[in-house]
Amino acid sequence: MTDSTYNGWTNYETWAVGMWLDGNYTGQETYEQTIETVRDALARSTFNVLSGQMNDRYEVSQALKTWVREENEPDGFTPGLTDDLLGAAFDSVNWYELADAWIENVAEQATA
Repeated sequence: MTDSTYNGWTNYETWAVGMWLDGNYTGQETYEQTIETVRDALARSTFNVLSGQMNDRYEVSQALKTWVREENEPDGFTPGLTDDLLGAAFDSVNWYELADAWIENVAEQATA
C-alpha cells in the first residue's frame, strides 16, 4: 500500500480490520466481543511512570492485535505463502489507530 489513507484510516488493512471489529462484516457478536476485549484491556492498563500516563493505548492495541490474529489463523495451517501474506497484511494494520477509536467508542458508551 502507499502512504495515502483509505476511507479515513491509515491504510486499507487498518480500515478492513476496523470494519470487521465493528461487526459490519460479521455481525453484532463480533462488535460485542470487541467491546469486551477493549474493556478487559483497559482494566489491565497500568500507569507508565516515564510518560506520566496510563498505558491504555498500548494495552488495547495489543489486545486487539492478539485477538484478531488468533481469530483468523486457520486451524492446522501449514506455514507458506498464504500465511506470509496474511502476516504481512496484519503487520500493516495501524493497531494504535484502532485502539484510539475503540477507546473513544467505549468511553462514549460509558457516558451515554
